[in-house]
Amino acid sequence: MNLKYVEIKKAFFLGICVSSFNLLWAQSQHLDELKINEIQVIGSHNSYKKAILPEVYHYLSQKDTLNVLPKIQYEHIPILQQLDLGLRNLEIDVYADRKGGKYAHPKILDLVQTKEPFDPENIMKKPGYKIIHITDIDYQTWYFTLKDCLNDLKKWSDSHPDHDPVFITLEPKDGKVNQFGTEPEHYTSKLFDDLDNELKKYLGKDKIITPDDIRGAYTTLNEAVLKKN
Repeated sequence: MNLKYVEIKKAFFLGICVSSFNLLWAQSQHLDELKINEIQVIGSHNSYKKAILPEVYHYLSQKDTLNVLPKIQYEHIPILQQLDLGLRNLEIDVYADRKGGKYAHPKILDLVQTKEPFDPENIMKKPGYKIIHITDIDYQTWYFTLKDCLNDLKKWSDSHPDHDPVFITLEPKDGKVNQFGTEPEHYTSKLFDDLDNELKKYLGKDKIITPDDIRGAYTTLNEAVLKKN
């Protein structure tokens, strides 16, 4: 099997939902004989996430009248350890930061003193796509930048040449200004193109399956899938 990562951008988020198969039927099949839409994978949501720091959590919990905070107070083991365990679906939130520094100082740190310093190497001050769950409050992550995450994924893939496809759901995050006054950089066509190029640059085109790869010579992706391309 030519083993690759699967790039799924925001518009293709629902595509992961149709990657399923009947377990009893599949047990009689060899994995190499199955098409990518005939397999089901186990994965994680917010795969990069660390827990909110205790000091921050304590401060926010005093203002959390709707009791929302406990729902986001969780963390995952590092992404590569997830892959080693057999998870094959990752979900990663990506914020654009063309100039660098937009998310370098979580505003909650103006109100709360924490024992653990944030970004002592000043990685967040550099331009590039950043990985964050919720700006200013839920910012703890195994990777500050998408670049570093992709570099590690490529190394893992290279060291496991026979691994099954890894489905990666990227969610480009933007939106309105938050209560701290931080407004995410809004995605444009160019930023989406730059995101595509980031994936190709750090993962490698040979490790990515795109909709065009599936479409082949057919006019549309839907036509290709219906004709079992």
